[in-house]
Amino acid sequence: MTAEKEISVLLSEARNLINIPPAPVATMLVYHRIEDGGAPSLPDSVALTEFQEQMRHITEEGYSPMTVRELAALVEAGEEPPEKSIVVTFDDGYLDTYTHAFPELDFFRMPATVFLAAGHIGASTPFPWLGGNGGKPMDWQQVSKLHRAGIEIASHTYSHPFTPNLTKNELCLELERSKGKIEDKLGAQVHSLALPYSFPLRHPRWPSFRARLREALNSNGYVCCCTMQRGHISPKDDVFALRRIPVGRDDDLRLFRAKLEGCFAWTAPLQAFYQRFLKSYPAP
Repeated sequence: MTAEKEISVLLSEARNLINIPPAPVATMLVYHRIEDGGAPSLPDSVALTEFQEQMRHITEEGYSPMTVRELAALVEAGEEPPEKSIVVTFDDGYLDTYTHAFPELDFFRMPATVFLAAGHIGASTPFPWLGGNGGKPMDWQQVSKLHRAGIEIASHTYSHPFTPNLTKNELCLELERSKGKIEDKLGAQVHSLALPYSFPLRHPRWPSFRARLREALNSNGYVCCCTMQRGHISPKDDVFALRRIPVGRDDDLRLFRAKLEGCFAWTAPLQAFYQRFLKSYPAP
């Protein structure tokens, strides 16, 4: 991460030195855990103090925050997003999204989207996919408070599986059960999905996955889908393959600024190479 960080920061400094105007794209950030007290335990966790500073930076630098659904509507219409558009998203549904992130979102009047692994919400045990480092989930009362505060509540599947390994029917059921449970608990429609895990939608091991995914999304009434593929979002993008920029424990304000300015997107080909040729995936 050190090389990626230093190169991204240098690009950001060079961009500001010669005053290059921002591209007409939107940036969608993805957070997982927001931890307080000591260094974050996982690479994709963020310290509360850093999160506070990041939300302050977005506000003071005049970014235009919105939800995933709002951005997807612009992409669907082929419209350019407002200048400096930003979307703040959280995956899984950790308790600290409610206890730590929510007060800051509320303070800065920051729209956001929270993607829930719906089958785990309300459990008394930590999310299972992180082993001993797994944080506990919110309960439905807390989710409801986020919803009433204007935060978009969306789907992260039902059980948080590695979706490329699922059959057409299994994938459809995951999306149906998650959407149905959230809508039943909140009495509001779910429009957006974020896929668990980081993987390419096209890969020799799952050549038909993208078609299966599109069919499952359409049949269950979803209007957009977010991935963990790095990059920014333009009106020409596929609304069922929206890219996001990860935020983690190595993100000081210099790197965070670089990510907002588009100076981290150069790592997307490196991510694609790693995922295609080097990364291991769960067996079917």
